[in-house]
Amino acid sequence: MKGLSLWQPWATLIAIGEKRIETRSWGTAYRGELLICATASTPAEGWSVLGDPGFFKVLPKAGYPNRISFPQGGALALAYLADVRQIASAGQWGYSYRRNGDKVHQPWETLFDYEFGNYGEGRYAWHLADIRPLPNPYKCRGGQGLWMVPQETQRAVYQALNMTAEEIEVFGADPDKPAIGSLFESMEAIP
Repeated sequence: MKGLSLWQPWATLIAIGEKRIETRSWGTAYRGELLICATASTPAEGWSVLGDPGFFKVLPKAGYPNRISFPQGGALALAYLADVRQIASAGQWGYSYRRNGDKVHQPWETLFDYEFGNYGEGRYAWHLADIRPLPNPYKCRGGQGLWMVPQETQRAVYQALNMTAEEIEVFGADPDKPAIGSLFESMEAIP
């Protein structure tokens, strides 16, 4: 499992299912489980978007009326990173990317996708699937870029989501790694 740390309110938007495309200045070949974490702090530019129409419509309804209500410094959701595409252009109805030299149109997945990301030419759209919010934020240390999630945190996340060994393997854990079996067997030991 890899982790991705994001400023608020974007981490929460993913956790509540309102943001299914994360945009980054860099791409990755990684596909699989992605732990969505809120950074320990958010700069002023992160909070400045709370008055924008999409943010203002979605977040208060989901129980986040102001910046004090957002969790910081912990895991909020587990998602599956299904695809990463380099953006060629974007507009009101979706974005375009190149596949085998041809320009392909991708419609937005949610009403506010365009507002919740930076779809500048050359950036990357990370498509998230099967987003599972944790019932409570789990305090953990994040990192920059994609980072390996410690096994203790993986166990805690799987347990919080009540995932069985079969679900863990289907969801994205590599069944060829011997750590998965031992990881699941030791889940009972978590307080």
